[in-house]
Amino acid sequence: MLGKLSRRIILITMIVSLSATSSYGESKEVVVQKGDSLYKIARDYFGDENRWPEIAEENNIEPPYAISVGDNLRLLNKSSLSKESQTPIDEVLTENPEPVDSPSEPMSQPSSQPSVSSKSQSVSQSHIAAGQGEDTKISTAVEEGIYLETSVLDEIRVIAPDFVPNFTLNIERLSSLALKNSPTIKKLEAKIQAAEARSGWAGSLPDPKLMGSIQNASFDEITIGDKSAGMSMAGFQLQQAFPAESKRRADKEIALSKIDEQRSVLSQKKARIISKLRQNITEIYRIDQSAEVVALMHHNYRNIEKSLAERYAVGTTSQSSLIRIQAEVTRLTKLISVYEQQRGTISARIRELTNIKDYGQIGRLKSIPWVKAEGFSSLSSSLILIDAENWLATSPRLLVSDARIKVAELRVKRAEAEFKSDWSVSGGVFSRVNLDPVWKFGIGMSLPVRTGSRQTPMLEEAESKRDAAVEAQEESLAIVRGEVENLSVSIEQGYFQVRLISSALLPQTRLAFESTLSQYSVGKANFENLLQSLLSLEKVELDYVASQSRLGKFISRLDELKYIQKAGE
Repeated sequence: MLGKLSRRIILITMIVSLSATSSYGESKEVVVQKGDSLYKIARDYFGDENRWPEIAEENNIEPPYAISVGDNLRLLNKSSLSKESQTPIDEVLTENPEPVDSPSEPMSQPSSQPSVSSKSQSVSQSHIAAGQGEDTKISTAVEEGIYLETSVLDEIRVIAPDFVPNFTLNIERLSSLALKNSPTIKKLEAKIQAAEARSGWAGSLPDPKLMGSIQNASFDEITIGDKSAGMSMAGFQLQQAFPAESKRRADKEIALSKIDEQRSVLSQKKARIISKLRQNITEIYRIDQSAEVVALMHHNYRNIEKSLAERYAVGTTSQSSLIRIQAEVTRLTKLISVYEQQRGTISARIRELTNIKDYGQIGRLKSIPWVKAEGFSSLSSSLILIDAENWLATSPRLLVSDARIKVAELRVKRAEAEFKSDWSVSGGVFSRVNLDPVWKFGIGMSLPVRTGSRQTPMLEEAESKRDAAVEAQEESLAIVRGEVENLSVSIEQGYFQVRLISSALLPQTRLAFESTLSQYSVGKANFENLLQSLLSLEKVELDYVASQSRLGKFISRLDELKYIQKAGE
C-alpha cells in the first residue's frame, strides 16, 4: 500500500499543462462496460490513463467521478502538441538533477531522480520561449517548483523515517522466542513435570512401619512362698496399612487430572502470549505504515514550502500561504516524532515478551499476515458464530474450566471414600532369656465414627468446590460466547471498512486529489483547495492503515480464544 502511495505526480501536472496547447480532432462515443473506469477508458482510447480529466470535463462528470454500466461517454481526441510548443517528456525526466532540501536523510531524494526545480524551470522556460502565451501556460504547481508524491502514477519510491527498519520482521522467530523465554511458560512446564511425577506414586500403598520394642515385666509367680525376680523381652514388629481401594483410586485419578489441568492452563497462557505478541506486531505495522504516509506528506509539504518561500521572496505569493504550509510541516514533524516514541514503546514490549536485547531484530511489516481479505472478505458474523460452535468446546479457557470441574468431581469421590474403613496388618517376634520366643500377629481397621466432625464437613467442602467450578465454567462459556459475538461483529465491520476504504474511499480521494491538482494547474482551484485535498488524502490513507490494524487485533483476539497460531504464516 505504501509503495503505491509514493509516486511522482510531476508528470501529471506537466501533461495537464501541456495538453492546453493541443488542437482538437475527431470525437467518438463509447458505452461504459462492466469493470470500466475513467482511468481504463483513458488508457484504452487515448493510450494515457492520466487523460481521464478530459473525459470527466467533456461529459460533465463531477466528483467522486462515478460512472455506471451503459453510460454513453463522448471522447474528444486531441492531436499531439506542435513541435514549437512541446517539451519532450523523456527530456524532462532525464535532466541532470539538482539537490532538493529535505528534513532528514531518510526523506531526501535519491541522486538518480530528476530535480524538481530544474525540471519545472526547464519546462517553464521552454514554453515561455515558444511564445505560446496563455494557451501554453505551465501548471502553477510545476512553475512554482511544487513537487508532489502521491499514489496515482506508476513510478514507485518509498519514503520512510530513519527509525523504521528496512528489513522484514521475522514473526515466526519472535513467536518461538516468546514461548521459549517466557517465565510464565517455564513455571507452568515445571508444574506439569511435578504433576507427572506425583501421578507416578499417587494411590500407592503407604510404606510399611518397622518398630522395635523392649519389655521389662515383673510379677508374682503363683507358687507358695516364692516370688519371681521378673522377666524382660526384646523384639521387632512390622506394620502395613491398607487404605480403602476407593481412596487410592481417587488419589490416582486426581493426580492424572491435575496434569490435564496444568496442560490446559499452559495452552491458555501460550495463546495469550501469542495474542499479545501479535497485537504488538500489529501496532508496529500501524506505526510504520502511518509514519511512511506522514513522512511522504511531510516530504511533499517541505517541497511546497520551499517553492512558496522562493515565490514569497520575489513577491509572487502571499505570506498567508507560506505560513499555512509551514504550520502543516510543523504538525507532521511532531507527528513523526510521536510515531518514533510509540515504536520505541512497542519495541520494548516485544523485547520483554521475547527476551530480545537487540533493537535491530524487530523489523517491519508490509502487511499483516493474519489479515487476509481473500479469506474473510465474504465472511459474515453469522458464519463466524456457526464456526465457533465447532471449536467452542476446545477453547483454552473452557478446557481449563473442564479440567477443574473434573478435578473437583474426583475430590468429591475422594471425600465420599472417607466414610470407608482402612485396614492394617501387623506382626512381630519377641525373645525371652532362657525361654522360647513370643510371636505376635494382629489386624485392625479404622472406625469412621466421627462423621459429624470430620467426614461430612470434608464432603460438603468438596461438593461446594465442585459447584463453584461448574458455575465458573458456565461463566467462562458465557464470556467466551459474548466475546465471539462481539468479535464476529467487529471483524465483519472491520473487513467492510477495509474494503470500503480500499475500493471506494481511497480511489475516490486520490481521484479527487488529481482533479484538484488539474484544476489548480489551470487556475480553477486555489492553493487552499489543493492543500485541503492533500489533507483529505492524508486522512484517508491513515484511516486505511488504522482500520487494518484494528482488524488485525480483532482477529488475533479471536484466534486466542480458539488458539489458532498463525503468527508464522
